Amino acid sequence: MAALTPTRQLLAAALAALLALILGHHPLPGQQRLADHLDALLPPLPPHPQLVVIDIDERSLATLGPWPWPRELQAQLITKLRAAGVQKQIWDILWTDDRPLPPPFLNALGPDITAATLLILDPNVPSPPHEGAPPNPPTPCAPSDPQALGYRFPPRPLLERGVALGHITPTFDSDGLLRRLPTYLCAAQSRIPALAAAAAAPAAPLPETLYLVRQRPPAAWPVLPADLILADAVSPARLNGRIALIGSTALGVADRIPTPRSPTTPGLAVHAEILNALLHQTPPSPSHPYHLALLTFFALAPFAYRPLRPLLPLAPLLAAAGELLAAHLSVAPLTAAPLLASAAALALLGLTAAIVTVRERRQLAAQLAALLPPPLRAAPLKSVEPLPRDDAWLLALELRNFDHWRTAHDLRQPLLVAEAVAHALTAPFAADDPLLFPQPNGRTLLLLTPADPATLPARMVTLADQLQAALDALDAAQLTVALALHRGPLLIGRLGHRPATWHLLGPTVEEAQALLTLCADWAQRALITSATQLTPPPPWRDLGPCLLPDRAAPLTLYGYPGSAPAP
Repeated sequence: MAALTPTRQLLAAALAALLALILGHHPLPGQQRLADHLDALLPPLPPHPQLVVIDIDERSLATLGPWPWPRELQAQLITKLRAAGVQKQIWDILWTDDRPLPPPFLNALGPDITAATLLILDPNVPSPPHEGAPPNPPTPCAPSDPQALGYRFPPRPLLERGVALGHITPTFDSDGLLRRLPTYLCAAQSRIPALAAAAAAPAAPLPETLYLVRQRPPAAWPVLPADLILADAVSPARLNGRIALIGSTALGVADRIPTPRSPTTPGLAVHAEILNALLHQTPPSPSHPYHLALLTFFALAPFAYRPLRPLLPLAPLLAAAGELLAAHLSVAPLTAAPLLASAAALALLGLTAAIVTVRERRQLAAQLAALLPPPLRAAPLKSVEPLPRDDAWLLALELRNFDHWRTAHDLRQPLLVAEAVAHALTAPFAADDPLLFPQPNGRTLLLLTPADPATLPARMVTLADQLQAALDALDAAQLTVALALHRGPLLIGRLGHRPATWHLLGPTVEEAQALLTLCADWAQRALITSATQLTPPPPWRDLGPCLLPDRAAPLTLYGYPGSAPAP
């Protein structure tokens, strides 16, 4: 088929790579949602053994009272976690309100605490607040850090106790979903890391953006209820040496964020996923568009190799899977680029094949109409679907004495013999996806095979002997086998209508059938012509030149006698 030539396959792969490059720079509408579905197929990272999540859940509120809890009760939670051996506490709670700071609360604070702060990035917020005390001394900002328009910092006494700050500022995409957080923001001339980044302190530099990928359902996070910690109902072994992330999933706290996983994802689950990835030292990062383009090309290029062509419909999924594997399953959700690019390239390849088929069909219809008498020129020729082969390998088989033999048997027995011979003929070439064309006379079979030409002479020797042995075993000893291998241009035509029949047409077919006749004349079981550009080794014999019908120049014949077929 014209659409499956290696050149066109490589052109399709190059086109897919170009599309992946474009889509990587300029994503299409809906591409991100498709990537969300792909990301959901990946298993999430396992919870890091150093991370423990403390949840102020509905049960804790029912036991200890509604939110906000008194500062003294929060101080008890801080103290009990520290006493249990927690190394670091990250509070996904805003301590920015105007409530008084009692001494027990201030005394419980220390440098092992990281508190959340809210920075304002949205330019549509009227009169952004500038509340609380910025860090002093400030941490210099980087030129690439987004500039916050406003902020709500905790009061100065918290910072004087050594409490670190981490922002929980969401940055929503155009569809209103949260998929990423800026790693650093600049507010009041000070660089503020994200809450998870402030606590993880990785050895390697962090990317500019933290991506929320491979997210598990919010209810799937292993957590410890805060009321159990306050009631001393949790063994210190479960807390000793851990990093504790404290937040709330309770509806009364109203900490809900729309994400690809759920429109009401608790903010605690968002920070837990990001912190978990940082502790695993696999922070997701976006794939560079050039990386997507190269990956897409190499995912499609192997399909130009014939044995891999049956997998061609799976190429888009394989390209997406390759993107994930190449990034060690930690890539940000941009895998829709190779998926869409591969699908688009394959669609264009199929459209090209359809256009070529329609054009060739019209050309053949016009040629046939020119040869028909006027009353038949209006006949429909829609069933004609020419598939030209400029260089085809044709293997022809004939059962000698078949017409005479079948007259002496029930009609079902010749049919079974023909079926057995057809199976024996195609079985050695099954891996090469051959095309079998039985001829109307019932005794001749034509096989188009893309097999390795170097192996064909040896296969024909084995095939000729095995077929003759099979005929003898079927009590058809009167039948003998003749094989011929030829090469040249031909046409695969589908003629007729409901049902249509496939036929092989052209001089190559006629010459192959003429070779079958020569098998009996030359007492050979198999013949190969020099048109194949093969010089088969023994037991093949050079029979010299032979002029086939309607051919201007003679061809050299090579014969395999075997047991000579009966004339």
